[in-house]
Amino acid sequence: MPYFRQKLVPFSQQHGSMKKQTFCFLIHLPQDLDLLSPIIEDRLSKHHQVICLVYKKMLPKSPRIMRYLQEMPIQWQSVESKVDFLKAVKAILFSRVVISAVETSARPHKFGYFFTRLANLLGKKTITMQHGLENIGLTYSDTQFPIKDIQFASKKILIWSDTSQLHPHIRQDTKNKCIPFGCTKRFSVATELKKPAPFVVGVFENLHWNRYDDLFRNQFIEDFIVTAQQLPEITFLIKPHHEGRWLTDRCKLDFNFPKNILILDPKSPQWEPYTGPAIVSISDVVVTTPSTIALDAAVLQKPILISGYNLDVQKYAPLPILKNTQDWINHIRAIYNKQENLDSLSQKFVQKNLFDSHCIDHLDQVL
Repeated sequence: MPYFRQKLVPFSQQHGSMKKQTFCFLIHLPQDLDLLSPIIEDRLSKHHQVICLVYKKMLPKSPRIMRYLQEMPIQWQSVESKVDFLKAVKAILFSRVVISAVETSARPHKFGYFFTRLANLLGKKTITMQHGLENIGLTYSDTQFPIKDIQFASKKILIWSDTSQLHPHIRQDTKNKCIPFGCTKRFSVATELKKPAPFVVGVFENLHWNRYDDLFRNQFIEDFIVTAQQLPEITFLIKPHHEGRWLTDRCKLDFNFPKNILILDPKSPQWEPYTGPAIVSISDVVVTTPSTIALDAAVLQKPILISGYNLDVQKYAPLPILKNTQDWINHIRAIYNKQENLDSLSQKFVQKNLFDSHCIDHLDQVL
């Protein structure tokens, strides 16, 4: 059901247009809210108006997004790129700036790309953000999404660290748009999620399972299970990605999980509200496939282990890289017995990948 719960006033007609302006946010994926909600709330705190254009097909999958939209004093509209074109035009026309969490010319990001191009045609300021450590078009390239083919429509791209962390073959037109800024998401989140045991290992599977071969996929899960079997005194949580859900939806292998493993299926109403940072916050050790979760955990000063196997994971240096079952067992046992301290490595990882941990305070400078 579409909503515009307040009367829209063009920013040029608002009293003191520099004091009260309208910002349009494009929400395509459930995880977009992690990056956009701090900006939305900052704009509201400064008495600006907020409009959200939300991908229609995503809403039924994410009660968390629906609750947020209904609880916040904002205007929002559920849209599809072409079906609701005129509704989107109206919302963008009333706005000064259009902000997305992710948009590129690649098919998975076409929602934001389409409406950003429309906003450019309508003469609006357009801003998008780096949305992950391995971000196609910025910090990551492969045969499916070669970096030379990935374009951004936004006039500005807010990146998490300095430009030295961008991919060496990034397009020059993309690099020219990049502004070292920091990550807007809240790394520490308030949650009612209770820690299920005195010592918890949080294990995270990444969204992009198509990047891995069968050897990686199977070894990751098998090593996880064997490690849990070898360390029965420790509780293991495994968090499938909200979108990827490889373990719970796509994997056809028959695994036998020991009793000290708890699967946090994001399709379950019990677990859907809890994103990565909530699980990280109750974990004593974090194990993840190459993923932004590593940064979430490092900011919270958690010991982090990266399942690397046969991948090029230089970007995750100096964090420990797991290459086999014994690596899993040795590191987790050592941390559990307080024989290994990875605090300094986490700090170095944050310093390398996060330009500013208080970037929201400087938001007006880029808007």
